[in-house]
Amino acid sequence: MNCLALIHRQIVEQARTRPDHTAIDEGERSITYGEFVGKAGQLASIIRQAGCARNARIAIFIENSIEAYIAILGTLCADCCYVPLGTMLPSARLADIIQDAGSEVVVTVRSQLPALLEVVQHVRGSRQVIVLDGPDEAEDVDSGRLNAAFTRVIGQREVDAASPLPPGGNVGEDLAYIIFTSGTTGRPKGVAISHLSLRDFVNWAVEHLRLGPKDRVSNHPSIHFDLSIIDIFGCLAAGATLCPVTRSGDRFLPGRFISTMGITVWVSVPSVLATMKKGRQLKPGSYGKLRMSVFCGEAFAPELARGLQETNPAMEIYNLYGPTEATCACTHYLVDVKRLDQTKSVPIGVPNINTELFVFKEDRDEYAEPGEIGRLMIGGSQLAYGYWGQPDLTAGAFKANPFKREIGGRMYETGDLAFVDAQGVFQYVGRLDHQVKVHGYRIELSEIELAVSGHDDVVDAGACVVRERDAEIVVAIVAAQGVEEDRLLGDIRARCERMLPHYMVPKRYCFCDSLPQNANGKKDRKGIAELLSSLVSRG
Repeated sequence: MNCLALIHRQIVEQARTRPDHTAIDEGERSITYGEFVGKAGQLASIIRQAGCARNARIAIFIENSIEAYIAILGTLCADCCYVPLGTMLPSARLADIIQDAGSEVVVTVRSQLPALLEVVQHVRGSRQVIVLDGPDEAEDVDSGRLNAAFTRVIGQREVDAASPLPPGGNVGEDLAYIIFTSGTTGRPKGVAISHLSLRDFVNWAVEHLRLGPKDRVSNHPSIHFDLSIIDIFGCLAAGATLCPVTRSGDRFLPGRFISTMGITVWVSVPSVLATMKKGRQLKPGSYGKLRMSVFCGEAFAPELARGLQETNPAMEIYNLYGPTEATCACTHYLVDVKRLDQTKSVPIGVPNINTELFVFKEDRDEYAEPGEIGRLMIGGSQLAYGYWGQPDLTAGAFKANPFKREIGGRMYETGDLAFVDAQGVFQYVGRLDHQVKVHGYRIELSEIELAVSGHDDVVDAGACVVRERDAEIVVAIVAAQGVEEDRLLGDIRARCERMLPHYMVPKRYCFCDSLPQNANGKKDRKGIAELLSSLVSRG
């Protein structure tokens, strides 16, 4: 494998060297590398014919599947940038993403057409749609609505008739993908990642995790969640077989999937292990073929690592750390359950190659002393360009490193607190602000507060994450006076479900006359968290 080539070219090379090897296996159907790259090349031709120039943003509205990966690789082979859309997100939110990204082409499948039609009615301007598994518009039952919503509908026959287009002229500085995350303004923000950043991370993952053609790698996270980058690109660049989780039940309790699909490398968020533990899926001897499990996205509890290790003592367990702004993950830690401190979360480890981490003092840009808790900063080639179309927001998060004056000496301020221990290992402590992670999804609590407080009868609102038994849940506190709480609760819940992704919708709501405030008259977030924790614990 030529590690200097961009990732999509490495995948195309796999088709040349092992065309009959299975690239993707869904269980009931599969596709070889030769077929996969051929179909992606045909889609690339169609995207070019649709008038998409280099770096054009192509929206992909498909669940994890063979078609989703064809859409991703086809987009990159057309010299374009892919923008994954979560199929379960609210229509208005998806419309904002399409609008902000300036996506003029959407790639989807037949089963998602009804939902896509609901989305595009909120989007200004014209769009073309490519339906990878659908017939041409004249044969489609929704042809009337499709023609009203899109300037052009391209069906499967037209894609299948196209001549495959080989990878074009992308260079490392071009955009590979834009993933939209929660934003403080109430609108999602798009993190723009270059081909160079993607290549450097994926090459590290292939080499360090020793991925190869004999591996069967899970794809558990949705393609709009950046953790999927390890699965998709790490697997396909190494010539392994990618196995997407397609059944919703397997997402929550993946034990059956891991066993029946013969998974050798599992990638997920730690909270899934908590669900597996409750579902009695962490039994000794359960996963004999699983040689490695990789976790990222949230704090990793030592007891969960120990429970997984007991299923297969020979299994390697890695804990990774990294925000979307640093191309999925920028540190790694090989877990030794016997040496873990049970009072702390699993360490986040040491920097990946081409990446550097450093800790600044909390109140100024000076290096913290070893063992001193401070602000965690990231530098190196994996850093994103910034936030798509939001230069002010980019300037606030991505700054010049005061200790590295050379060109490209940027750093990203993560908002996380950490320290470096005596062994040079980075230890995660918590957050500086009110951004949190739940089940691996990054959440700006202020976005939830905006959704709740936007109701006419709400004076103010707060939100935080509290632990209820073995799970972390989002809870909102609502300040309202002289209003029937039951009616208001129904309105607020419906509003949140309409405006927010499912993982951001509060699981509990509490009412009060006014929110706790600090000496400056601002929300006392510590007081709010303590109050909500107390209320939840009392039931």
